[in-house]
Amino acid sequence: MSRRRIASVAVLLVCSGLILSGPSYSAPSDEPEPEFTATKTMTRSHVEADGTESPAVTKTVTATVSQVTGLRSNQQIRVSWTGAQPTRATSSAPNSVQAPLQEYPVVVMQCRGVDTPAHPLDPSTCWTQGVGERRYTDPTVKFPPWRLDRYETAANRRGTVGLPPSPPASCDLASEVSPPARYVPFVGPPPQNITYYPLNRRENDSCGPVLATDMVNVEDKDSTPTNTTYAASNAKGDGSIKFVVTTDEQNQSLGCSTTVLCTLVVLPIMGVSCDLAAAALPAEDRPTGVDLKDGGSKCKANGRKGVGEIYDNNDPDQIDVAVTARFWWSASNWRNRITVPLTFVPSGNLCVLTDNDIPLDMFGSELMVQATDQWATAFCTDPTRFKFRHVRLGEPQAKAALVASGARAALVSSPPPEPYPIRTVSAPIAVTGFAISYTMDDATGNEYKDLKLNARLLAKLLSESYPTKGDLKAAYGKADKNDPYLAMADNPLAVTLDPEFKALNPTIGDGYATILSSSTLLALSVNSDVMYALSAYLNADPEARAFLNGAKDPWGMVVNPGYKGIQLPLPAWPLLDSFVSPNFTPYTGCSNTEYTDTLAQIPYPPLVASPVASLANVAQRVQYALANAHVNCSLLLDEKSTPVGVNMSAIGRQEFRGRFMLGVTSLADAEFLQLNTAALQSHSTASTTAQFTGRDGRTFVAPTGDSMAAAMRFVKQDTTANTWVMQYDKLVSADGASAYPGTLPVFATIPTENIGADGAKLAQFLKFAVGPGQTPGLGSGLLPPGYLPLTAANGLGDFAAFTLRAADAVAAQAGTIPLVQGGNDVKPPPPTTGGGTGNTGTGTATVPATGTRPSGAVPSASASAAPQAAQRTAGFTAGLSSALAAWALPVAVIITLATFLIGSVTRAVTFVVTWWKAT
Repeated sequence: MSRRRIASVAVLLVCSGLILSGPSYSAPSDEPEPEFTATKTMTRSHVEADGTESPAVTKTVTATVSQVTGLRSNQQIRVSWTGAQPTRATSSAPNSVQAPLQEYPVVVMQCRGVDTPAHPLDPSTCWTQGVGERRYTDPTVKFPPWRLDRYETAANRRGTVGLPPSPPASCDLASEVSPPARYVPFVGPPPQNITYYPLNRRENDSCGPVLATDMVNVEDKDSTPTNTTYAASNAKGDGSIKFVVTTDEQNQSLGCSTTVLCTLVVLPIMGVSCDLAAAALPAEDRPTGVDLKDGGSKCKANGRKGVGEIYDNNDPDQIDVAVTARFWWSASNWRNRITVPLTFVPSGNLCVLTDNDIPLDMFGSELMVQATDQWATAFCTDPTRFKFRHVRLGEPQAKAALVASGARAALVSSPPPEPYPIRTVSAPIAVTGFAISYTMDDATGNEYKDLKLNARLLAKLLSESYPTKGDLKAAYGKADKNDPYLAMADNPLAVTLDPEFKALNPTIGDGYATILSSSTLLALSVNSDVMYALSAYLNADPEARAFLNGAKDPWGMVVNPGYKGIQLPLPAWPLLDSFVSPNFTPYTGCSNTEYTDTLAQIPYPPLVASPVASLANVAQRVQYALANAHVNCSLLLDEKSTPVGVNMSAIGRQEFRGRFMLGVTSLADAEFLQLNTAALQSHSTASTTAQFTGRDGRTFVAPTGDSMAAAMRFVKQDTTANTWVMQYDKLVSADGASAYPGTLPVFATIPTENIGADGAKLAQFLKFAVGPGQTPGLGSGLLPPGYLPLTAANGLGDFAAFTLRAADAVAAQAGTIPLVQGGNDVKPPPPTTGGGTGNTGTGTATVPATGTRPSGAVPSASASAAPQAAQRTAGFTAGLSSALAAWALPVAVIITLATFLIGSVTRAVTFVVTWWKAT
């Protein structure tokens, strides 16, 4: 078949703000005791027109919150409850603009202030993403439910409530407001205390501000949602959500901090309690006749949908608004709030605010982000220490910065492919790793928490071996008989349809609603020690390696021809699919097919894979099920509306009950965001060629302290590179059955000469990192979840001891280096200059001679461990190689790049694609 010329791709990274939360589920049973528990009895009752009381509906609700103290910005906590009204008209997206229309949801929101009898919390300081959640107008009835609220003041039951009290003469409220109308202004933080009035227009300068800085009026399906959550309760009235708290770092409009106190509000919607007699209102403002009949029936309504039924967004008349969250702010509902005071640790920008000192930059590993975030505040607030900044970027770039740009420290998990041309020492500072994190729902629509993956499934996902789309699968079937892609016509569309996946995860549904995201694993687009480690794990596994070499799996699935025989491990995973066909177009969705027919065809699976530039980005997209497949086609038009290209954008947020997202994240990010993580196969005694229907004979290991400690038994000394390397062949052996395959040590690689006074500072950092910094906990200077403490109790005392020796060498700046095999420190020969052609990490070199791990005997390496060590044959002092020089960038440039990579999970990605016309 003919191949059409592929044009260049420009990638535009678009930053988006971060406002957060998640869907509702039954509370898991395997989580620690919550920090907060409260119980409250709630009622809904009505006063009839004759003044009599109707029978009350009573519920006793107990709410729990997993953590309420020592919180960090963007930290995810679990909020659970029992005893609420069962939710009806359930939304498929509890953070969407439609979610407040559920009947009897539980609203969870973050508010500024603390709830006390003297100063009760007010809805005006509670955060909502848009103004639509802060107003209600209904021209069809004179007395909507809020005007009949028996617990509301007479002033707040007037025809129009919540307008600017003293608008300027230029403010034409008559054109803005059509009674009855209720507005709930939002008051910003001190000292400005700006009041934003949610009028109908986006902005009305003559009447004052409408939208707070962080509020939006348009819902972006490919951005993170608001943290205000309208959650569903099950038939028993129970539910649970993951809620992300924010501080002034991400939401200045709310402004929570260590000094501006905030509260979590759990608000079970009982419905408006109605006062049809309206005795407290002026006689002329009481409902009578038709107004009483229409208003009363709407106010007293109990819901139209059955428990658990789904709300149809196209039919707003199917619900009873009085029992929805449209009136979360009403006195009837607000009186039932359960308030939870929150406290925060110092924010990540504290070190920027402490003084004007220039921080000492450490470049590299995203695996260390959560730890360095907590350690940094312990340093910048202590006058006996120094200010440092973790510039987060790929480890290969950090290694290059160390030798070519004068960087002082690189945080890495492996040595570079070629020798460092300067005298350095690599000191262990952490044990952590990568996770295959996921957000997915099972066949019943509930959160799935028992994912098992083997290396062959990961290889299938990464190698673009699932067709992803029926039309593409059909095009494979029409390929020329000599085209290797013809065989892919028999592959399952996605992993959810793969018999191997179903055998390991039998309660996952077919996942047709999320077929694109269930055909790939969201991974990194940049070089990284994480991708090197992941690909080394695949390479060591017999089933995965055989599949990548071209062997069919037991059900007949074949590898994408672009990956057949791929040499591993690699520091970056390539996109190698090259299939294009006249029988398939990737531009489905673009309105002008006459134009798109003139464009060069492009491979479709790489658009589905769409890797991203940082682990934080992956974590964000997994957390919110933001599918990153860039397959939404729209035209790019010039000023004359003539098509000049196409925009291929991400499909974005998946709906609750039909989510499936897999991604490579750091263990610490997964812990911080409470992401579910897959248990990975560590060993198998099952046949590699026979079909199977269960997990028998296969051992799967989740990331835990014990499983990481077990994996660290298989790191060994590489005396050539003067560091330690993981023996991946041991991880997939019977000896490694209890070891988590994603375990990775992190080293601080620091020059032992020519960095002057910075040597003493970095020596102090090393001593802290393996001392107080290994104390587990959430707070300044502690080691957060996701790391295994480098302690003797965990069998890692010798690593910490080596780091203390390294600290002395770094402080002395005499060029001496401690050796991993022990003995006296040495001063290697002066570095040579010039380039070498060393190994790039993609070949099949054997492991250099190595010693033993300092903490005890471990079986020696075999030739099968070669993939891990292939890129690690470098010594610790030698000439600058061409491979390393290729990554050399000035420090200023790297900092600029890191600005794009750095920070919490805040980025979304959009491909802007312009294709040359086919010739």
